[in-house]
Amino acid sequence: MINLMVNKIIIGMDNVCKPVEPPHKGSVNCSYEPPVYCNISCDDGYEFSSEHHLLSSGKLECDATDGLWIYEKLYGTHLLPECLGRLQNTFVEVEVTFSAYVERCDEIYESELESSVLDLLVAMNQQICFMDSSSKRYKINNTWILKASYDPSDYVNSDEVPDAETNIETILDVTLKEIKSKNSKFKEDLLQIGVELLPDTYLQSHFFLVCEKDGYAVDPITNKCVECPSGTMEKNGACVPCPIGYFQLSTGQYLCEVCPEPSSWTSDIPKTCSGNLPPFSDSRKAVIELGSRYQ
Repeated sequence: MINLMVNKIIIGMDNVCKPVEPPHKGSVNCSYEPPVYCNISCDDGYEFSSEHHLLSSGKLECDATDGLWIYEKLYGTHLLPECLGRLQNTFVEVEVTFSAYVERCDEIYESELESSVLDLLVAMNQQICFMDSSSKRYKINNTWILKASYDPSDYVNSDEVPDAETNIETILDVTLKEIKSKNSKFKEDLLQIGVELLPDTYLQSHFFLVCEKDGYAVDPITNKCVECPSGTMEKNGACVPCPIGYFQLSTGQYLCEVCPEPSSWTSDIPKTCSGNLPPFSDSRKAVIELGSRYQ
């Protein structure tokens, strides 16, 4: 029915916008009676990247003066981007480091120490024990990573600080006071198990927004965790393009795959798999399994 209407409009009008295909994990509902427009939407749990902010209205408008979609003029294509899956929560993360003198360095003692510190405050994620050359005493460097989750959808168009960040700041304030104070109960309890905190070594990183699942990255505009689009991979919390000689057809991935030989493709070859590619050696061939998704 839509195709019949499209053909009818194309015959009757000089400047008609190209038909719009539904996006991956989304739908399109168009009206081809002037003024021509399309309502677009993503499936539940999916959304367009904020990079394509014009699509946030959920409507595509056609400019009858030149037969181009407004979106097409801005982005240089009438093809809609993929709808990307999103996680409900984003995590606020901060890293805290400090040092302390300890009685000795061995696995049994460190496991007991970690358990004691866990009971006293928060989880100790990393620790390095060594002999300090200046003091001739055993020293342990501690790294704590504090995390709290929140739903960015609850803070749309709001300058309010998320509760997750406020909660972490409260913990940090308490921790800093305990470490800096000369007579805190926390320090006294640690001394009883042979740990002497060094207050001047306390350092705190900036707050970071992170995603708890591989293949997702924080959208810098919405702060939501969304899938990395096809043609990219997630690396250190960011979506980066596949390098030349590698490709990725799926969204939400943290690896790119080695390009097969050009003759193996029956669909459009990704840009990173065309042109001057690295030699197709047996070692590269060994990691490729051509399947129906390439057909």
